[in-house]
Amino acid sequence: MSRRGAWLMLDTDASRIWHAITVRGGTPGLADEIAIPAGQDPQQVCGQIAMFVDELVAIGVLVDTDRPKRARSRRWWRR
Repeated sequence: MSRRGAWLMLDTDASRIWHAITVRGGTPGLADEIAIPAGQDPQQVCGQIAMFVDELVAIGVLVDTDRPKRARSRRWWRR
């Protein structure tokens, strides 16, 4: 069985978001870092960051580890 996939190419802002998530553990303050030097609205950029992260979760690139853990099901041999 072989697995096929596609590479996800990230632009500059997307790389900054990816770096913030993987190195810092989140995106707080990132909207200001991106928006202020570019003369954009930080609120709008924050929404765009959230949409991008949601897309990464939807396609399986990121996994939401903040979800509550599922209850362990009993194995058939322990019933």
